[in-house]
Amino acid sequence: AREPSGAVTKRFGQVAQEHPGQAVLLRNPRPDPRHQEELALRPLSEEYPVGSQVIYLGGRGRGKRGTSSRQQPQHEGERGECKHELFGAVAKVKGYVLKGKKLELDLISPSDDSESLELFRKAIRDARKAEERYFSETEVAKALQLSQSVLSRIADSLNFNPGFRNVGLRLRSSRRREMVLGWTRWNWKRSSWEYSARAIKVLLEYKSAFPRVLLHVHQSKYSHAYNAEDIVDTVHGGRGSRDQAIQAIRRIESWIASRGLDRLPACPSTSRVLPLNGIQAVVRLTDAIRDKRRRRRAGSSFNNDEEDDHAQEGEEEKDAEGGENEQEDLPPGAILKKGGDESKGRETQAFAAVPRSLVYARNPYPAWSPSNRFNPGDRVVSLRDDRGMAFGALGTIIAVHKISELSEPSPLGLDLLLDAPTPAAGTLAGRVPEGRGISVSAADVLNLSQNPV
Repeated sequence: AREPSGAVTKRFGQVAQEHPGQAVLLRNPRPDPRHQEELALRPLSEEYPVGSQVIYLGGRGRGKRGTSSRQQPQHEGERGECKHELFGAVAKVKGYVLKGKKLELDLISPSDDSESLELFRKAIRDARKAEERYFSETEVAKALQLSQSVLSRIADSLNFNPGFRNVGLRLRSSRRREMVLGWTRWNWKRSSWEYSARAIKVLLEYKSAFPRVLLHVHQSKYSHAYNAEDIVDTVHGGRGSRDQAIQAIRRIESWIASRGLDRLPACPSTSRVLPLNGIQAVVRLTDAIRDKRRRRRAGSSFNNDEEDDHAQEGEEEKDAEGGENEQEDLPPGAILKKGGDESKGRETQAFAAVPRSLVYARNPYPAWSPSNRFNPGDRVVSLRDDRGMAFGALGTIIAVHKISELSEPSPLGLDLLLDAPTPAAGTLAGRVPEGRGISVSAADVLNLSQNPV
């Protein structure tokens, strides 16, 4: 496991386990170098090679802030003024100073500033205030004049033969321990399910549309599957034929599909989640911020076209030498390049004499995160590029899942709403737009809304 100091140490179990002798070796014939213990203090040139990308952990009231080329400090390591919030920013190792004891970095793309973080907090607070009320299963059963046993089976799964077809509403799953966002949730204090107003409305419509189903389930003993012949309306009141039973099941399935109940977004009932209206608010906010940045960049590009040819040729030569390209989603006024030009409104953000404790190398093994607290609605930045999203990609936590008490390096799994689409992302069961939802471990991201440990 990776320690906060940077050392990689082996962790052994507390309880001895028995293994067959033929499955045990005295020594590993092919040791994996990634699993070897190592000291925390390796030379900077080995841990952070020149040109490698890192995450800067300074700023936000701790450590050093980046220095602006428009106001360089008089001495190396002196604090300079910086326009942008730099905690969680992506930077590139430029070199080493103070006899190789500290790093010199160039900023590639800044993270969320304080203003953006406050906008996200306000949007989520407003969404939580507008979240609809939930009612306990006891209250819902009383209001619908149903027994709790019948209500729980209708809201969960209700299987009928022939075909073992599920004609339940799938609003929750006790067997899989899943809830449907915006419809049901599990109350840990009361140890019971709760239903929203929209769920109660659908349950009432189901009761009115298929009264014989509810009556049959109420009169029969609990079973994994009921006979559909018993719910068919016949002239003489007896059981229907097999064909009539199949038609009755298809009629119920069509009714469920017409209301979109067969594709509701489900997630573990043990999870802490952002309500659907909160997710929609974050989507609108991120889209608005990106559109605003595009318009400002377009205006900046129009002004740059009026520069003289000599300045344009100079920029092209620098790009040909391997300079960093302008990032797509940089905040306004932060189009960063080495050798910035004040006439074009460009700045070079530099970090002087940065200690190793304020940088995070890309894709460490084992994976670890400087953050240890994660809540729905927090803003995060990606610490890896091998988990389906780019290194330094920004996103918002929409769900926090408890994986296991024994899982390493972190017992938390996160569902993220990315600011920009990526090919490896999906919709997270319809909760987010296409290409912007992804599930990762808490060890893969840095929480921008919380101070690091």
